Amino acid sequence: MSNAKWRKAFRILYSIEPPLTRCLWKFVADERVFSTGVPREEDLLDTHLADGRFQPEFVYREIEWVEIPAQYQIDDTGDAPQIVHQKVSVVLEALNKAGKFPVALPESGLLLYGYS
Repeated sequence: MSNAKWRKAFRILYSIEPPLTRCLWKFVADERVFSTGVPREEDLLDTHLADGRFQPEFVYREIEWVEIPAQYQIDDTGDAPQIVHQKVSVVLEALNKAGKFPVALPESGLLLYGYS
């Protein structure tokens, strides 16, 4: 996807109600998967996400995919693990309403592809 289309997609993701709280990222030249919150408007620079909150530098053209997990577990609270649910159907509806985005819906959530 182009830089402008990534920025448009992230604006849509940030506007979802109830708010999304987790994204998983995979980059073309990196086998690791990163976990962050959803980028905010002030994070969206022309060619990459703002430094500081996103390390390493998240360059749009290097994104292989971003996943919005349907659910994830928080187990660093000291109590019993907490399961957080995210409404991927709402995400898909918002993306489809705004334009054509390369998406897939595996059981784990919604995948937004940089390259197909």
